[in-house]
Amino acid sequence: MSTPATPKDAATVVLLRDGAAGLEVLMVRRKKGAAFMAEALVFPGGRVDDEDIVSHPVTGAEAIGEEATIAEIGGDRAHALTCCVAAIREVFEEAAVLLAVDGSGAPLRDNLSPELCEGREAVHAGTRGFRELCAELDLRLDVGALVFFARWITPEAEMNRRFDARFYLAAMPPGQTPAHDPIELTEHVWATPQALLDDIRSKLPPPTQWHLTDLARHRTVADALGWARGRRVATVRPKLVGDPVTGGPMIVLPWDSEYPSLPGATFPLDRSVPVAGPLSRFVLFDGKWRGSAK
Repeated sequence: MSTPATPKDAATVVLLRDGAAGLEVLMVRRKKGAAFMAEALVFPGGRVDDEDIVSHPVTGAEAIGEEATIAEIGGDRAHALTCCVAAIREVFEEAAVLLAVDGSGAPLRDNLSPELCEGREAVHAGTRGFRELCAELDLRLDVGALVFFARWITPEAEMNRRFDARFYLAAMPPGQTPAHDPIELTEHVWATPQALLDDIRSKLPPPTQWHLTDLARHRTVADALGWARGRRVATVRPKLVGDPVTGGPMIVLPWDSEYPSLPGATFPLDRSVPVAGPLSRFVLFDGKWRGSAK
């Protein structure tokens, strides 16, 4: 049997705003034919790059949290900061939103200035470093704007496409306007979590559905951020197996009654942990992941 690949570090940002219908989240849609989650609506995010490890000018690093939170993120404080830098870079590349302050300490407002638009294209193309761009424009990354609230590790059965993904909440910065990356994405949308869950066209991956279900319980950005700050994070390590009924792929969560007996390394979680819920597995049927309990 092949040895499962070591998961690559990744970071995802769930941007929030207060809308007329209540709390709204920003989603981006992957292009058809994409190597990972093609056509799915997802939160902006991606893997940690080597440059994210290099020291970046930041503010609010103390908000990363105490040692218990560092342990939940994984690694030491330096690694936790690297994940935050990657999260901010990814949401900038994919949605043009930049969580940063200027030289005077004021939050960045004009994220679609010619300098930033040109810089974003260069960062995405790999011809310019993100750190270099921020230094030239005298910007510091606002790490304090991120609230860590979840961590999922891709199943071993995925083999070469595995990620250790950290999820963060952040309020949409006032004055900024999202613009999706036209190279890898086809659109960006603001919608309430419940509207996204109800839309059959959403094509939401299981972790995305899970977090939208959590967020659907909150009416405002302040409520959601307060919930996340008080949350203890347990890492979710699902298993990917074949569904005995449909023959298609099935993702089984660590609190499912059959999880311990399924192939692969086992990291069960009790249903009492905050991340657990009534659903415990997802089956891909007609292009959509559908949840059920076991």
